[in-house]
Formats: sequence, C-alpha cells, structure tokens
Amino acid sequence: MADQREQGSVLLTEEEGDRGQVSPLVILPFVALAGLLGLLYVSQAVFKIPVPISPQADAEMRGRTIRLTWNPIPGDDVMYDVQIARDGPEFQDLLFEKYDIEEHRTPRIAVPKGSTYYWRVRSKSNGKAHGWCDPIVFHMQ
Repeated sequence: MADQREQGSVLLTEEEGDRGQVSPLVILPFVALAGLLGLLYVSQAVFKIPVPISPQADAEMRGRTIRLTWNPIPGDDVMYDVQIARDGPEFQDLLFEKYDIEEHRTPRIAVPKGSTYYWRVRSKSNGKAHGWCDPIVFHMQ
C-alpha cells in the first residue's frame, strides 16, 4: 500500500519498499574512505612503508626543535630509519639521520630556523630495510 502526503503543491508517494533507502551520493564518500583505508593498509602491511604524521607536508614549524612521528608498522621486530635533508628528494645534504629507532617517533631534534627541509622514514623488519616513504617538506620559521 502506498503512503501519500502532500508537500506544497506536489503529491509525494512512497511505496512501502522504498522506505529507508539511501541515495548512492550519500554512500560514495564512505566507499572512497574505505578505499583509502585499504590503500593505507596495503602500504603498511604489504610494503611496510610508514605513513608520516608530523610534521605534515608544507607545515610551518615554530621553535627550535621538532619531533618526527609516523604510523607504526605492525610487528614485534620493527625498527625505523629517519632522515632530514636540506636538498629535497635527493637526500644528499643531510641535517639529521638516525637508524634503528624502536619507537614510531624521534626524540626532539634541533633544526635551524629560516629554511626548508625534507624528511622521510622507512621501516626494517627481520634485518631487511623496506622502502622510504615519500619525502615530506616542512619549513622552520
């Protein structure tokens, strides 16, 4: 049996089977989010590449020190290597590098003000180094 109601000058009819249906446009963002989370999982679980958290891309950092953080890679024997460079994606002019970090963050690092820097992180497990994450640029004010 159809439910009828008048809205303005338009008569709306809802069939009993139509109630509770959601528009595909409402569902689309959730599907996209699920896809992104799936890529993040594949990136971390399969390729074991950490995802940088802080500083984020193009961050304007204030102060004299920073702390790098990233999402941890699951596993008991995972360690991390990090680098901060002055020269972009080449990472030839290193300001800081630390290897075999057991946590998913660094201690505070002194970084000179007034310049642009790039940082990256990679994981290691079972003695094998995995790929570096994409370089993240940040600016010290």
